[in-house]
Amino acid sequence: MVMCTFGTVLTLAVTIHYRSLDLELVTLDLMQCTHEIFTRNNVSYFLDYGSLLGAVRHGGFIPWDDQMDIDIGVLESQTALIISLKKEFYDRRCGHLVHRSDVAYLPDISSFVIRRAAFRVFYNRVTPIFIDIADYEAIPNPSSLTTPIATPTTTTTTLATSTTTSSTTTSTSTTTTDTTNTHTFVKDLHHPDLQFYFAVDALFPARDCGFGGRTFKCPKRSEYVLEREFGSDWRVPKKDFKPEDVTDANRVLHTPPN
Repeated sequence: MVMCTFGTVLTLAVTIHYRSLDLELVTLDLMQCTHEIFTRNNVSYFLDYGSLLGAVRHGGFIPWDDQMDIDIGVLESQTALIISLKKEFYDRRCGHLVHRSDVAYLPDISSFVIRRAAFRVFYNRVTPIFIDIADYEAIPNPSSLTTPIATPTTTTTTLATSTTTSSTTTSTSTTTTDTTNTHTFVKDLHHPDLQFYFAVDALFPARDCGFGGRTFKCPKRSEYVLEREFGSDWRVPKKDFKPEDVTDANRVLHTPPN
């Protein structure tokens, strides 16, 4: 006779339920609800990491990514405001908004676990479908960082031609150290292993972008963010990509292009 424990039965039930779902649709609906609540309450956010890459490169989920979540970024200064929205998420049946400081429910059974993100919006208590929310904190003194701040500049040179009625203009790009930088930089400090920073004015105001047939928010300068997160060749699909593989100069703390 086969003896079934409560844990075995629960795991089987969760597996059956999970396989019965249209995972992309459920995740999109969860993000749609999150987007609406954040927009109504003036929480600024942007698609981030793999979700931003999917939006810009594929128009939605990365085809071979089988993890059902969407990554977004917010500013750490809005933490208290987001925490205050827990009841609205619950009342609207918009999943469960959980902060990293919350006590885990049903340890080892519930999916209500946050290791690095600031918040997660879970579809339910046991199904691994969620919105991952990273909070970006200001770097008080960027000039003190060991990673240099570099500013792209353009020099224009006029070359005379064989005639007296026209000239040819060419541009060359150089990089100089910016010692009077006025940008405010932020970093996802809960990922210390990922050495990149963003200028706030390259993230906000966020702009509308398409994702899976919906309209969400992307950074003001998406390519600037993608180059720092995935390297200068982010347009080339790589199924085995790992963040630690990026070592090119685009990880340097740059100011955004004009």
